[in-house]
Amino acid sequence: MVDGPNLQGPRRQNSPEPYADLVARLVKLRQDVNDLTGSILRSAGIRLSETLMTITRNLRVEGTFTSTGAANIGGTMNVTGDAVFSGDLAVPNGSITNAALQSPVSFDTISGGNTSLSISTVEQTVVTLTLTVPAGYSRAFVSGQGYMGIVNPSGTAGSAAIRVYVSNGSVTNFSSRYYQSAGPGLDLSVSAGRQVDYDGLVGGQTLTISMATIGVSNWGAVSGGAYLNAFALFTR
Repeated sequence: MVDGPNLQGPRRQNSPEPYADLVARLVKLRQDVNDLTGSILRSAGIRLSETLMTITRNLRVEGTFTSTGAANIGGTMNVTGDAVFSGDLAVPNGSITNAALQSPVSFDTISGGNTSLSISTVEQTVVTLTLTVPAGYSRAFVSGQGYMGIVNPSGTAGSAAIRVYVSNGSVTNFSSRYYQSAGPGLDLSVSAGRQVDYDGLVGGQTLTISMATIGVSNWGAVSGGAYLNAFALFTR
């Protein structure tokens, strides 16, 4: 077997000197690449360590952003694709406006009255109001407040009461009866209210708020009126 040419002379046999320049060049190239990469990242506001990447400027995500750990972003993050959070999302108070959430709260009010009253010992509904659940809402806090002011038409002292009802069509809630007394020919005034929280509602569903009167005696027709005010606060 014929040996190939010996690249080292007798005095440089097994010496690393022929490779020293190559190694130095490779080390310098690696350093230049690292410096160039670091410079580009630093100019974009990105700092890297073995355990953390810190972005000090804006972050734009045009695809899907998935975070399985903590994501602390000190600047603005504009996401034009999906953002999937597999953990909890902590939102400081006041950081999201009602408009930004597409109005998660809505409300409605209504009022009515009746000046043709007849008081008897049998309860009679004298005012009925309805509110409609807006589309996309499933919960409502409903409040009804009633008032009656009449004159005792009899020749003796007597009393009368009102009661307020709130119903979602399947569940009806009502206030206690509040009686007030008045002497013959004197004014009698009484008020009552009921507040209810309903869940599981659907858009278009009707909420009914009504008011009924009752007396200890059959007074018949009385002068005065009954008035009912109602409002509902709807949430999603």
